Amino acid sequence: MIISTRTVHRLLLRVSISSPPLYYQQQRGFVSLLNVIPRATPSAPREHRAPPPTPLPAPRQLRLHHDNCSIEYVDLPPIRNGNQDSDIPRATIVVLHGAPGTYHDFRHLAPLLQQLGLRVLGVNLPGSGGSEADDKRYFEQISAVPSARLTLRALQELCTPDEKVFLMGHSFGAHTALNIAALNLDDSGVVDVKGLVLLAPAGCRPHRVLRPKETALAVDLLRSSNAVVARAMPLAAKLLYTKMLGFSSDFPASHYVAGIVRAGTTDFQVITNHVRATKASTPSFLAWSTRDEYMEEAIPEELAALCHPFGPRIAFTGGGHNIQKTRADVLAREVGVWIRDVLLCRDFEDEVRSPQIQVLPCCSSTPPPPKRQREALTHIPAFSALAKDDVHIEEEISLKVSKESHPGPRSTFDKGGHTVQKIRADKLAVELKLWVFGLISGGPRWSAIAGRPEGAVQCTSTGTSTTDKFLTALKLVQCCSRTVACTSTSTV
Repeated sequence: MIISTRTVHRLLLRVSISSPPLYYQQQRGFVSLLNVIPRATPSAPREHRAPPPTPLPAPRQLRLHHDNCSIEYVDLPPIRNGNQDSDIPRATIVVLHGAPGTYHDFRHLAPLLQQLGLRVLGVNLPGSGGSEADDKRYFEQISAVPSARLTLRALQELCTPDEKVFLMGHSFGAHTALNIAALNLDDSGVVDVKGLVLLAPAGCRPHRVLRPKETALAVDLLRSSNAVVARAMPLAAKLLYTKMLGFSSDFPASHYVAGIVRAGTTDFQVITNHVRATKASTPSFLAWSTRDEYMEEAIPEELAALCHPFGPRIAFTGGGHNIQKTRADVLAREVGVWIRDVLLCRDFEDEVRSPQIQVLPCCSSTPPPPKRQREALTHIPAFSALAKDDVHIEEEISLKVSKESHPGPRSTFDKGGHTVQKIRADKLAVELKLWVFGLISGGPRWSAIAGRPEGAVQCTSTGTSTTDKFLTALKLVQCCSRTVACTSTSTV
């Protein structure tokens, strides 16, 4: 049976008379139940995500008998293949997912960390994926801090006392990493936590799509003693997460309930206290995107300023919220170097007193061209053009490809977007015509253009879109007696 959003909404309205209120009064009116689910702001089209090198191993189950629950996890043993990063000391990195989520959210990054010689533990928090909570204490165990405490108990069994452990959390998983690190200090450091890796982290205050009061109301409704509400709310949670926010629908409704409860039971003052508790002794690595569709850039920046300063702060200009997927290769390399520095550095005092850590420039996991194409770029004359306002590919990526190509014209437009061949047809037609004639004649004009490998052609005028001229220029290229490569570095 298919239940629409409107049907669920009407159903909840009907039972509101005999159950806890589905609407609560505020000064400005009523707040709809549909507002409890955060909504993402529009973002650029999804970027390239390299397929995972190998599938993750089969999951295992760890039974916590005292708490009557089980934790699902995967264990990726280290791979040491003699590469340049094999000098990283032995360590374990625990990956913690967001709300909702599973360890599969790290399927792009985990194998890369494994290849650096790191053991990778992927853990599903109680109520998420295949992890189960005690029926009698279900809502308690899937709440924010209690779920972190149970995960810590699991790590105490999965890791040896002398094992060097780094906690990596994504989104709300960053909160879980901070919770575990602080709770571990209270337990006299049973797990040897050496550092925190916080990716697109939730911070010490609510981000723009999180509505704490409305989410807390949803948690109250989920715990309702009214049978109709108790059955309808999980279905509504799954419907809204999958249909409105685009999450995978492969999981049961309880998976999405766990995400709402974690978010709704988050106490940001507790998060702040845990950040302060770990600042003195736990180095931190933070990375985020300036184009995150769920949270504003100020959230990770503020968190970075509060955490231990020994570690890089990387701000990607692209990549969206899931940088552990879109920027996996860069993150694996940077995390590996940082872990090595942490484990080989006996005293962080000198580093803490050093100047403020700079935010690293944008990097991208856009796949390089095959080797045959890269070799061809150095031998075949190439014409390249790009626009600074391209929302699909960063300017530095296009410039890098241009510099690796055979010397030729490098046209840079202030505006033109991703389709410069349409928006800047006039200018491109003129430049292409001169370049093609230079190639055919081999005369002084081509020599002059070839002498500008860094790109001296700057086109800033607006112009009109005349695709006919551009197509005419392309026909001239096709008629050349020599093989010519006409490359637009802003085209995927």
